[in-house]
Amino acid sequence: MAWFLELKHHGKDMYPILKEKFKDPAIYSSEDAHWAGPDVVRAEIYKAFGYFNTESSRHMSEYTPYFRKRSELIDKFLLGESKHFSFAGRVKEKQEQDAELQKMLASNEKFPLKHSGEYGSGIIRALETGIPLRINCNVKNNGLITNLPDGCCVEVPSLVDKEGIHPCCVGDLPAQLAALNRTEVNVHELAVRGIVEKDKNKIFQAILLDPLTSAALTIDENPQDGRRNLRRFSAISIRLQIDRS
Repeated sequence: MAWFLELKHHGKDMYPILKEKFKDPAIYSSEDAHWAGPDVVRAEIYKAFGYFNTESSRHMSEYTPYFRKRSELIDKFLLGESKHFSFAGRVKEKQEQDAELQKMLASNEKFPLKHSGEYGSGIIRALETGIPLRINCNVKNNGLITNLPDGCCVEVPSLVDKEGIHPCCVGDLPAQLAALNRTEVNVHELAVRGIVEKDKNKIFQAILLDPLTSAALTIDENPQDGRRNLRRFSAISIRLQIDRS
């Protein structure tokens, strides 16, 4: 989860305007509030923690314990299907895209060259040509965000040129934001250690520490046993078979 530490337009601080606008729930609860539908979760996170986050409401709801632990909360925070989003619709869209790709490959059709907005090709261009690029990218935390653990992955403003990627130092995040981020860093560290060390106990402990999982399950429930319930709370189902012996 990443944050708008400053929100400005032509040098003007927009946070006071956002705060005023968010007094009206219609601003963030309408179907057109965001490309994926209502944006209630991000508004509630902003009102509680004082900063707007970059992830969509659907993603942010998976990283925190507040919005998906009971089915009625999914309805309350408008996280169900909408005219812009449905799981069946996403599956159908992916199937149609795959079919179109197979058709293009079979017919030797020329692929349209249109920039997607993703960073990959821009980074390559900057590295090869030296034309500078400014992006936000994920890098190893070597003192870049000073109140997050060294070595974890952080997203920070970065400059790219022929000499490589140059991440910028952010310093301390506001304490409440760093606290939220650390809940995810803890999970990632244990999950990585479990995979690298082939230690199923660490993977199980990572799952226990996940904010949403811990809100939805008790400590003695196997995530595999709760898989059907977890599907209601999260877009991601847990498929790990855990051996706790």
